[in-house]
Amino acid sequence: MVKTDRSRYECGLECMRKRFLQYEYCGTGIVPAETPEALQDGITIHEAIHDKLTGVESVAIANTEDAEKKALLTAIVEGWAIIRLPKILEEYTILHIEQEIEVPLASDVTLMARCDVIVERKVDGAKFVANWKTFRQFDKYWHRRWAVDLQMQTEMIAAEYLLKEEVRGVHVEGLFKGIVRDDKLYHPLVYGYKSGTKLSYSYVAGWKHFPVWEEMDQIEWIRNAPLNILERSYVLSPPILRDEARLEVVKNQIVAAEQKISLDKLSHPCKNGFCEICWPQNTKSCYRMCCRPCSFVDICHGSVVDPLASGQFKIREPHHECEKEEDI
Repeated sequence: MVKTDRSRYECGLECMRKRFLQYEYCGTGIVPAETPEALQDGITIHEAIHDKLTGVESVAIANTEDAEKKALLTAIVEGWAIIRLPKILEEYTILHIEQEIEVPLASDVTLMARCDVIVERKVDGAKFVANWKTFRQFDKYWHRRWAVDLQMQTEMIAAEYLLKEEVRGVHVEGLFKGIVRDDKLYHPLVYGYKSGTKLSYSYVAGWKHFPVWEEMDQIEWIRNAPLNILERSYVLSPPILRDEARLEVVKNQIVAAEQKISLDKLSHPCKNGFCEICWPQNTKSCYRMCCRPCSFVDICHGSVVDPLASGQFKIREPHHECEKEEDI
């Protein structure tokens, strides 16, 4: 039985060598020794939002050491709790949060998934998956991006298997994480403007740009923010509605890809499961335009011979519970 998930499937589409290193090497795969900042921020934000949804006092952000980062995460979550949380709790019932789900896509392929949040609309009982994504700049493509994103499709597949009924669609909420110019962060709930005793959430020529958290109670600053400031910081996409044909295509593509990988591994057994035929490189993914290089570029093209001994990498922690119980 092959067990896969959306992340490793997409990783293979990007570069099969990367998939081998991240999910197969040493049995579980390896990742950079230091968790990328953006990934850690996303984990912290989701944990804090989940706590807000369940009424639990969150400590996720409290453990953040960097003062500016802590202020930004606080702004994102507390602002969301003011402008969005009451509406969500009024309109929806929370059914599941971070629920582990295993979906048999074929007799030999299982999809592991964990939906962010599954909700039921109170007015008609319709089920939706809710997801949160941060953004720096909002444009006309933001909604379109999520409408075709694979994650939204696999989460619908997983939610339907769990609930044993159709899911109406997915809601994606955008969380503004500020704009960075000349290494300076600009976010109205983190930095304000002042002149003497006068304060402003928006730019005023000649006024000083100051860190809110250093000079006042940031929570009060967020609570007193004008409605238009809060509304611009949180964007709700139109629901991505269920499309049966698209869901079937996604299922079939994942099954076909995983079955091919499994067959290749059996046909070309190599030391540590590695061979050029099973795990070819896509060198266009090594250095993408305007992006950081691939995390594994020094293994594929550099001087790193033993990734774990180098100290630059560590064994990947299983993302799903069933990974901890079996070899995948």
